[in-house]
Amino acid sequence: MHKGSPCDTNGVPLHPGTPPPPRPLPETPWDPYANGVQFKTADFLYRRVEMSAGAIDELLDLWAESMEAFRLTPARLRNH
Repeated sequence: MHKGSPCDTNGVPLHPGTPPPPRPLPETPWDPYANGVQFKTADFLYRRVEMSAGAIDELLDLWAESMEAFRLTPARLRNH
């Protein structure tokens, strides 16, 4: 087992008891999502409906298939 010591981003060891640095603020209020629609969709599926990952996969496959009918490229739906 390797026993490490806390260090800063440059690899300089920290003094014992040094608190961790603050986390950086997200770039958007929806982080890690790209926008509010993605956030609200994930919140709906996971929290409100409590849909399983397998069911979400099936839903995204159907959604991608429906987009192909309109010659849209659903690349983001292929790998959520």
